[in-house]
Amino acid sequence: MRKNTRNKDVVCPFLNGEDLNGNPDQSPSRLVINFYDWPLEKAESYPDAMAIVRDRVFPVRQMVNREAHRKYWWHYGDKRPALYAKIRNMRRVIVVAATSRTLAFCFLPPHMVFSHATYVFAYEEGGHFAVLQSAFHEGWARRFASSMKGDLRYTPTDCFINFPFPNRPESLNEIGDSYHERRRQVMIARQEGLTKIYNRFHNPDEKAEDIERLRALHVELDQVVAIAYGWSDLDLCHGFHETKQGIRYTTSESARRIVLDRLLALNHRRYAEEVAEGLHDKKKAKGKGLSHKAGFAEPDLFQ
Repeated sequence: MRKNTRNKDVVCPFLNGEDLNGNPDQSPSRLVINFYDWPLEKAESYPDAMAIVRDRVFPVRQMVNREAHRKYWWHYGDKRPALYAKIRNMRRVIVVAATSRTLAFCFLPPHMVFSHATYVFAYEEGGHFAVLQSAFHEGWARRFASSMKGDLRYTPTDCFINFPFPNRPESLNEIGDSYHERRRQVMIARQEGLTKIYNRFHNPDEKAEDIERLRALHVELDQVVAIAYGWSDLDLCHGFHETKQGIRYTTSESARRIVLDRLLALNHRRYAEEVAEGLHDKKKAKGKGLSHKAGFAEPDLFQ
């Protein structure tokens, strides 16, 4: 495989949730063979890679229930063509692990295969990252997500599609980029991944200067997000507070309740506006009375 430089066309880095949250540089630790949606004849022009797929993949695919997997046995199993077509020319995308305690979003280059254990958001602006990483979105996600062994299970239908973004997230580009870069520098300097960094972040005994600066920047991020929503009157009361996840450095319980109430009201107001515009069939409306557009164009998220 390594002797033939052509193989780089079909051997791709593969990112899973463990890499995303555990590696300091968030680099993929595995490689996969990816023939995209190519016809068999084109895939066979890469004999080294095809030999591996015929030997290890073909026998398994003949036993699966999904007809497409049996018929196109040389294709990567869940190739998500809509995702990769959309992000192909983007400079970066936002990614989050599907299951974690951390709920940390990050920017990564799009030129890799993303595991089913991650979610990819087709956004490259710092403003969208700022909103997703804010206490506003975290409170929403923890209200509507399920859990598994204490970890939050982030699902797009429950946590993202219904979430009402502020009208001008681009106003948050600077703070989003600043926060992401500061956190990246802390991870590299400490050689620790997102999980360990946020364990420090939420530990009241952690007084290191770099962690204190990251906390201060997160406070600033939340304050700027509040302004973007038009809610500059909010007193977020950041500090170490008791939560269902234990002691965390976050907004106060009363602030979290107010934020969630306002987000729900905003969602319902937008939904009513969309119904008035004829954008919804009331007979088909489903799920908690929440808007499924929530101020952004679908589809912007893919697994």
